[in-house]
Amino acid sequence: INNESFVLSDKLPVTVLFGPALRRCLDLADPEHGVSILPSGQSGNPMSRHYADQVSGYAQGKFRVEMMNEDEIRNACHERLVFRKAE
Repeated sequence: INNESFVLSDKLPVTVLFGPALRRCLDLADPEHGVSILPSGQSGNPMSRHYADQVSGYAQGKFRVEMMNEDEIRNACHERLVFRKAE
């Protein structure tokens, strides 16, 4: 789950070259209760205040509960992004 790449050597600390962009655990029999964590944050956009908002949890091996139920998502939503067709 925490697959990372590095050059094998006797030098410490080991420098990680790259790792997973997302960790996710999902029971397909109960998809509404999956967990995940994303080091680039909720938005994945470096210009957003939500960029990297999950990085400390990611580094600690933690997960966040995914919201897969529409009512649960609507009740927890604090902001909304709306795309509109240009006139």
